Amino acid sequence: APDGRHLVFDSVASVLADDHNASTDVFWVDACLVAPPTCTMQITRLSVAGNGAEANGASRAPAMSDDGRFVAFESEASNLETIGEWCQSGNSEMGPCKCS
Repeated sequence: APDGRHLVFDSVASVLADDHNASTDVFWVDACLVAPPTCTMQITRLSVAGNGAEANGASRAPAMSDDGRFVAFESEASNLETIGEWCQSGNSEMGPCKCS
């Protein structure tokens, strides 16, 4: 995001967010820059199935909206119900977008 508070990236590193699938995953970061003092930095892996299972294929090339609320990414995984679309509502944590 332009203010530097939120960012997205892909990584094959296994030290992030209890990652054991040896595939590239997509992550969202709330760095808490320009945020209330009560904000705690968080890293959220977005390339996970709705039931919490790891993606069964690589996910990469994340893109984020300017306000940091929406993220889309490419994925070879067949078990991601949200098909790479995540969003943040209000000040809550990042989660799958609900299509209507």
